[in-house]
Amino acid sequence: MPSRYDSTFWLQRAQETQVLSDQMKGQGAKASMGRLARKYERIALQSAYDEARIAFDSAREALRVSQGAASREQIASITETIDVAWSEMQKTKGKLDIFRHTHLLIIDGVEVLDGEDLAASAR
Repeated sequence: MPSRYDSTFWLQRAQETQVLSDQMKGQGAKASMGRLARKYERIALQSAYDEARIAFDSAREALRVSQGAASREQIASITETIDVAWSEMQKTKGKLDIFRHTHLLIIDGVEVLDGEDLAASAR
């Protein structure tokens, strides 16, 4: 079972919540559940980015510490890990940026999820 801090956990919550939203009849409840699903999706994307960043930072530190003590094969393996983690971090950052441009507005320095939240905050 994934941890509550794991991106997989939050992605599963987003998918489950979206399914519930799709099944709802009332428009208000459907919209609220849809917003909740997008919030979970955002948490999942941010968690995935953080996980990739931690892997990247850890691999870089491992490379720094192992300099002069590790074999060429070990250095090559650590370097490959750094490259994979960097790639994953950039891919996830791109997804997070797309999500932000698609679903978020920034009003007075505060991120607001879609236009419906904006309308609710104006009340």
